[in-house]
Amino acid sequence: MHPHPEPGSFFDWLKREVEDHKWILSQQAQRDLGVDAIEDWFIKYFHEFARARLFEHISGDRCFEDVFGSDAFNLVQSYPFRRPDLAAKVVEKLRDREQNLNIIFSLKVDEQEVLDDVVRFLTLVNVNCCHDLDKKYKPAILRCLCLAN
Repeated sequence: MHPHPEPGSFFDWLKREVEDHKWILSQQAQRDLGVDAIEDWFIKYFHEFARARLFEHISGDRCFEDVFGSDAFNLVQSYPFRRPDLAAKVVEKLRDREQNLNIIFSLKVDEQEVLDDVVRFLTLVNVNCCHDLDKKYKPAILRCLCLAN
């Protein structure tokens, strides 16, 4: 397994994860599984990989500005919630892989301004962007890894 790359190298980290998966599956099969192993990783792991990197980005642990934008970096610490107690609840629900609408409904907030805070925060986080990232990165990974062989 490869050590994790430096902050900001989403593509390199992704490439290493896919390479590791391809290597493990190919070793188990005792032959190079090539594109099938890459497809398998994207189906099984990409969404969680992307979401974990997003969470690192919004938490300020690693910067993936090229993927998630500079506005979302370190957002967990810097966003000015009117009710700081809600910040922890929202972040915990994001960590637990809750979807935006579920987060909003579960908070049971009566004050419109506070609810607007939560909606603005979730809009900046943009967790749903992880659903479409595979369309951008999968072809690049396939080209990169298939040409390398």
